[in-house]
Amino acid sequence: YMGSDDFESNPEQTFYWFKEAAKKGDDMGLYNLGYCYKNGIGVTEDNEKAAECFKKAAELGNADAMCELGGYYRFVLFDPSKAKMWYQKAADLGHVDAINELGDCYAVGFGVAEDAEKAVEYYKKAADLGHVDAINELGYCCAVGYGLAEDTEKAVEYYKKAADLGKIDALLGVGVICENKGDFADAVTYYTQAAEKGVPYAYLNLGKCYLEGKGFTQDLAKAEELINKAEELGVEASEIKEELLDR
Repeated sequence: YMGSDDFESNPEQTFYWFKEAAKKGDDMGLYNLGYCYKNGIGVTEDNEKAAECFKKAAELGNADAMCELGGYYRFVLFDPSKAKMWYQKAADLGHVDAINELGDCYAVGFGVAEDAEKAVEYYKKAADLGHVDAINELGYCCAVGYGLAEDTEKAVEYYKKAADLGKIDALLGVGVICENKGDFADAVTYYTQAAEKGVPYAYLNLGKCYLEGKGFTQDLAKAEELINKAEELGVEASEIKEELLDR
């Protein structure tokens, strides 16, 4: 049922068949049953039961389940050592999401000592396997010189590749690089493209451009409109709004 039309139209039946497969010790049945519990598909959402299913599937060698366990220990139980352990097990089996998550762990020091170079190493491994978030992270690393030499041209290359793969907020990164170089017209182009796709911070950056007259004639009313839009989408904008009031 996973991936079929019945998955959405008959969630209870989907859950039933995954449960039947799980009873027979099928690792994918157990993984999919865990997925149902995690997301409330055909059953009440239950993170503990999801984790039980994922653990059984992981013990049968299911790398997807190992990665899910990493996420469970990271985001639900906040257990850094177990999160890292399960991500590592999945990564050792070539699981691309787990490889990227290990990059995040090394970047923030979750379950391991913070290590910028190690983070970049994992991001590169995941990026080579086509992981869009890893490609985007490499764009940031190159832009700011995190874990490797600063290289804005390479950063733009990574950001554009990520955007082409559907990571639309990567366009924001390209815009920031352009703005920092003084290429305000190009910056506005990328911010506008990102804003049209609903990227919250793109509205904020466009508002700042109108506020400061970068790429546009200064327009305080337009700046306020865009900054308010960013705030509606959850962006903290109090500091820039104070600056707007001072104008």
